[in-house]
Amino acid sequence: MFRKTMLAALIATAAPVAAHAQAAPATANQSAKMQEASAIIAIMFPPAERDQKMHDMLTNITTQMKNSMGQLESVGDPGLKAIIDRFVDNVPDKLMPTVQKYFPSMLEAQAEAYTHEFSLEELKQIHAFAMTPAGKHYFSKMTDLLKDPAVAKANERYFAALQGLQQQEAMELRKEIMAYLKAHPDVAKKLEAGRK
Repeated sequence: MFRKTMLAALIATAAPVAAHAQAAPATANQSAKMQEASAIIAIMFPPAERDQKMHDMLTNITTQMKNSMGQLESVGDPGLKAIIDRFVDNVPDKLMPTVQKYFPSMLEAQAEAYTHEFSLEELKQIHAFAMTPAGKHYFSKMTDLLKDPAVAKANERYFAALQGLQQQEAMELRKEIMAYLKAHPDVAKKLEAGRK
């Protein structure tokens, strides 16, 4: 009986040690993967350039959205166009505080996602490529490609199609919500009370 108890005790104490021994390499591997992934992100978005790169990207996207608003041009009203232009032109500056707050954690999450998708060896290979002149150029210019004329035209067509779809869907949603609120005045009262 003593031997069975002793054997059980040894197994019970050895199991956590073995589990801990197996976890250590996995943790070390994860740490190495995160280091490689973070280095790749730092090449894509150098810390000193992140704010400017994001501002430029937002500017490119909002400019393309503005250029896709063909119906404003067809109305031909300069006052309406000036209001829309001013609004769209201010979007990047208005969004930057939020971008600055959340972008670092988004980049960290992206690095973590790389560790889920790629092996340590693959991350080392990607990092090695990123350190070459071609790799640095490729990774550092990824967001800049948004302003390329071919990309800009494709995005403008896409935004124009989305705008028409969004207007149609917004009207349908509004109709459905209004009908629901008419049928459920208690919900309408709660919404109204929440606005005050």
